[in-house]
Amino acid sequence: ETKATAKSKRIRYQQQASERSSPGEFRGRRGIAAEDLAELRDVGDQERISFTPSEHSSPLPDIGAVFETHGQYKPLRMEPRANAPGTSHQQTERVTQNVQAAKIRRVPVRQRRKHQRWSTEEEECFIKAVFKHGLRWSLIEDCHGTNGTIDQVLRGRNRVNLKDKARTIKLRLMRANNVYKHREQGVVFEVRYVPALAKKPNSKPREKQHAKDFVNPFLPYDERLHVKQIGNTHHLLLNKYCVVPHHLLITTAEFRQQGEPLSEADFTAVLETIDNLSSRNIVFYNSGEESGASQPHKHLQVLPMPEYLDMPPSISLWLQSIPPVGAVHTSKQLPFAHFGVLFGDSPLLPSNVAAAYQAALSELTTKFGSECSYNMIMTRSAIMLFPRRQSSWNDIAINSLGFAGLVLAKTKDEQELLNRFGILHILSCVGYPRTQ
Repeated sequence: ETKATAKSKRIRYQQQASERSSPGEFRGRRGIAAEDLAELRDVGDQERISFTPSEHSSPLPDIGAVFETHGQYKPLRMEPRANAPGTSHQQTERVTQNVQAAKIRRVPVRQRRKHQRWSTEEEECFIKAVFKHGLRWSLIEDCHGTNGTIDQVLRGRNRVNLKDKARTIKLRLMRANNVYKHREQGVVFEVRYVPALAKKPNSKPREKQHAKDFVNPFLPYDERLHVKQIGNTHHLLLNKYCVVPHHLLITTAEFRQQGEPLSEADFTAVLETIDNLSSRNIVFYNSGEESGASQPHKHLQVLPMPEYLDMPPSISLWLQSIPPVGAVHTSKQLPFAHFGVLFGDSPLLPSNVAAAYQAALSELTTKFGSECSYNMIMTRSAIMLFPRRQSSWNDIAINSLGFAGLVLAKTKDEQELLNRFGILHILSCVGYPRTQ
């Protein structure tokens, strides 16, 4: 091209740049600022056009990529043309056809499955099924699914749905687990508000054992809950329905009836367990139909003691009467019947613990009969037995944890009853008064 043609192009760029609000807004196809274009010199016979960059411009590529030799303007971003160099008419048509086909062809969007809320009937059926069958999702589906042998309440729910629902209920249980302290006679009880327990089936061991659909959760045990085997007689398991974290179960390897007297082998497993734990723990045992037991398979339970408690409140009140070491003792500080034995400072041996337990149990059965239900709690300091005459008071279920200092309330009304009447009074109602 001639020199005049190159000059006219330069003037056109200058006019476009002047219409911009600021010098740095207008840039060429490769970042050329307007003021840079304004500084372009005459082309003349030069092969490349030079310019002086300003402070507003970004680093520039070779200007020859924009203005070819003799000032011929060549845009870098061009739409394909039929007569463009290196582009055939057939290639252009093929590109056009591909673009049109892409517009017509729509990729189907995968529709997300609509969430189906669980009804109250489904939740109650599922919770009861989990208590009976454990984490056996296939068995629950066979019993209550679409082709259930018992009913079809959970029709339309597969195993993944059942597993997700179990996780949801567990998280809801942990989040709704409100804890507050209750003080009486200088000792502290812990009250936990657990509304999810209202859906737990309230059946006693014999009723559960004689049910047609009964499944023993401890025989065989769930491998995912198994911690270790203790000798040839016991297993250490995690509690699947724990309200307090780190709740452990000591179960017999063979089926033994819950309510049988504890043996030296049972206390051997207990001592081996608590000796390997770093925290202070409470061991408890529910014996008999009115003790608050829920499973017919013999098992003891181990629970970590709260950090703010040195020992369970019942034992703290009992120790105020300064009991003798190794002898069965009752205290006037407790309003309900009890039989306790202080261990002393000597190392605990299974034989010594079993002897203390048998002595307290003998006193209890002599006074209340051999068929009397009872709760046992044990620490490294002492062992205590509490005879029971009923498993609950005004629908507030009490087991060994109540005498150990932990009471579970399912509703706000139960919380108000606990605050109004006091926990020691309620323990006297589910047990026997001390004067009897």
